[in-house]
Amino acid sequence: MLSGQVTSAPAVFSPLPPVQMDPVSLDLLAETLQPNSGTSIDITSTSSFYDFDSNMMLGRTSVPAESLWGESPNNSPAPGFLEGLVSLATSRDVEDAETSMSGAKADMAARPAGEVPRLGQILPLAPQLARSLVDIPSFLVQHWFSSVCSSWSAFDSQVNPYRQLSASLWHSSMAVYYALQSMAAASLVEHLPHLKEVSRSAPRLAAQAITYELQSFRSSSKKSISFPGALLLSLFCMSSSICWTDSRQFGLQYLKQGRAVLNCLNKVAGYLTPGDRDLLTFFNGCLVYEEMLRSIVSNQDTDMENLASWHVSSAQPISVSTHAWTGVSPDLLRLFGRTMFLCRRSRNRWRQSGSVAEQMHQETVDCQEAVTIEEILLGAELPELPHVEDTTEHGTLKQHLHDAAEAYRLSSMLQLYQTFPSLIARRLPGQVDVNGFVPYSGWLSPLALHITSILRNISPSSSMRCLQPLLCLCAGTGLRYDNVDSAMRSQSNLFMTSGLRLDPIGGAHSHNPYGISGLSTGVIGENDLEIASGRRFLMERLSRLEQSLPPKPIQVEKQLLKSIWSTYDAERETTITTHWLDVMVDKHLESVFG
Repeated sequence: MLSGQVTSAPAVFSPLPPVQMDPVSLDLLAETLQPNSGTSIDITSTSSFYDFDSNMMLGRTSVPAESLWGESPNNSPAPGFLEGLVSLATSRDVEDAETSMSGAKADMAARPAGEVPRLGQILPLAPQLARSLVDIPSFLVQHWFSSVCSSWSAFDSQVNPYRQLSASLWHSSMAVYYALQSMAAASLVEHLPHLKEVSRSAPRLAAQAITYELQSFRSSSKKSISFPGALLLSLFCMSSSICWTDSRQFGLQYLKQGRAVLNCLNKVAGYLTPGDRDLLTFFNGCLVYEEMLRSIVSNQDTDMENLASWHVSSAQPISVSTHAWTGVSPDLLRLFGRTMFLCRRSRNRWRQSGSVAEQMHQETVDCQEAVTIEEILLGAELPELPHVEDTTEHGTLKQHLHDAAEAYRLSSMLQLYQTFPSLIARRLPGQVDVNGFVPYSGWLSPLALHITSILRNISPSSSMRCLQPLLCLCAGTGLRYDNVDSAMRSQSNLFMTSGLRLDPIGGAHSHNPYGISGLSTGVIGENDLEIASGRRFLMERLSRLEQSLPPKPIQVEKQLLKSIWSTYDAERETTITTHWLDVMVDKHLESVFG
């Protein structure tokens, strides 16, 4: 039922209990949960939480007045289910409201007409309306369609497979039903503490339902197999969102099962219908993105099995076509993931004790693969956009997705150059210093600043904002000042004469009658000023994203960037030794940054 029409949920579902909220909480809820599509949610009426609409589910902004839950002889939900969903005000609240209103009427009748209340006079309380009860399951499912799906998808539209599958399956699959609630609750619990219990119970219910569907899938035969859309949808929903409530959880248990299901389906793809094969291609692209994110924070090859076993070949053509969920080519994301896999493996190798000869051999092998990846990235050409600026919403999104793809391409190269500096020496042999390194200002920091400038062109409210945290992290790791000694920063250094000179008060040789030493003599290079501006921009951008995306992973990222920059700035030697991945591991500042 890809139209998104909602009939009724199975009677076997055990809805989460309704929660009583005071008017202040309801007002906060109304301000916090305005959907991105512009459709407003009326939280003063409990009916709005279960009046689902297919247009809202499919991402359309126009919402017909007719309710899909409206009374219809041919489409009436089971009475027992409606009783479980609809929560009315308690009789005690109604009686309290009636008593309050009766007292107010009596007081108004006793007061002479035109009498003005005197200063200090105690007035009766205003009539109190009965507190509304919000049906939590219905509200969370609606919030997923109106807000979570669009912020979770970089390329959301009416044809987003996640949106279409969810619209057709949420009312018939317990795994999807509870997975959507788990995601929605996790996205709201920071702003609405009423959902703490739900944010703990919904993942448990989703896990139980997923386990049941996994058993059903494994018992099916090859020829009678049907595409497990509900199972894959719920697995990827949970793997992506489990870190929203606990930033240290990477969702690996769900990702492992999702990979196993896809591996089985890839072996029997010939038995699938053309439509199911399209869905299989879509979920394979989702797996590439999820494994790419784990390559940054995991040391286990089994956590990114497909990525770890991928053999990079320069002869293999690279597709730059967009993915229906990430908006970025899976091939570019796979290259970025493989890059981070090599970088993390290299840093782990040098942190461990072992044979130096064996370490050098393995480093040489990884460096050779890094050369291949670099050549592929340099040869990848993104499609050119029209020279005429398109100011429509579709044109803006197309530009942002193009910029995001370019940022991922450049971020891959930036990480390769930081981990394998010999790659830069191959490209810029004339800038290699006496220690065998190319200064950051010669290549790395300009590249990081260029990625930062791309991010400046993308609005923090863009539909692809879910891709921005990782790109901000990658750019920030390259914003490093060159560590040069005081002699290099003296006023006589001709190389630094283009910088901003900071002279002592009154001049270098002026007499200071107060005996107060002036500012130290030195200069600030233009590159240093740009790096400082870039750092400030990235922190501001993350703060903005923290307001519209699940905040906990972003909070970890902000702490990580501050620790990275603090470590960079504390180094005074000319030879740079600290890698940002070492800082992340030492400080235990790891999360799923996407």
